[in-house]
Amino acid sequence: MNNGIYAVSFQTPTGAAGAGLVVVLDGAVHGGDAGFVYRGRFEIGAGQLRGKLAVTRWSAAVESVFGPINHFDLQVSGSTSGDAFSVSAVIPQAPDRQMVITGQRVADLIA
Repeated sequence: MNNGIYAVSFQTPTGAAGAGLVVVLDGAVHGGDAGFVYRGRFEIGAGQLRGKLAVTRWSAAVESVFGPINHFDLQVSGSTSGDAFSVSAVIPQAPDRQMVITGQRVADLIA
């Protein structure tokens, strides 16, 4: 997966969905949406992506796709191919809370 800015979308099995932007730089992810900030790290090997994200509410006006939660961690795993990825994500402390996250690179980073 190349460094850059990625458009991401996410959806839970119940149909709750959202979208945002993330910056990927050398195994780190920084991004957010209208109500939450996402930060984390990942590793890639043989086209497989694994990592952990911390998701924190910054706007009280926006509710998480999981309901009224202010902060949660996500364990992510899935695949990457060139400028796109698709991962399954789960809250480790609440394995029934899951989502699928997809991303597509939309821009380079400025050096």
